[in-house]
Amino acid sequence: MTITKLLNLPPGKKNLLIVGIGNSLKGDDGAGCEIIKNLQLKIKNDVILSGAKNLNLLDCGIAPENYTKKIKDFNPETIIFIDAVEMKEPPGTVKIIDDKDISSGYFTTHNMPLNLFVDYIKEETKAKIVFIGIQPKSTRFGECLSAPVQKAVEKLASEFSRW
Repeated sequence: MTITKLLNLPPGKKNLLIVGIGNSLKGDDGAGCEIIKNLQLKIKNDVILSGAKNLNLLDCGIAPENYTKKIKDFNPETIIFIDAVEMKEPPGTVKIIDDKDISSGYFTTHNMPLNLFVDYIKEETKAKIVFIGIQPKSTRFGECLSAPVQKAVEKLASEFSRW
């Protein structure tokens, strides 16, 4: 089953915002940001034809809390956050992270607890919030994406481009 089916997103859904989180200088930690770059390139090259007008992309780097106004300005119905997450799975594993796992504080951004950020965004936008985690292989400074994470990034970007 594809990730878009798991997310239960009908084609053409209005105001979908995909947010990439991570540090591109630290190997697989940049996976979320790399998906955004990949999708932006697909849009530029007209690979994404249907639904693109309802698709917004945002690379928040390591501090998504710095983009709260921009996120609110998109007026999204659904927000999908994508980040590298230590899940004790094989590298490149992609999972939808449950809200209760985020709220427990298990899952944090690079600068502030993600549950605080999520609660604020939910309150301000009334959007459905979804998190997609990608298991990193290495988050060492100066490395590129590992092969399994690069494959996961390409697969997710491909699935979203068909949305």
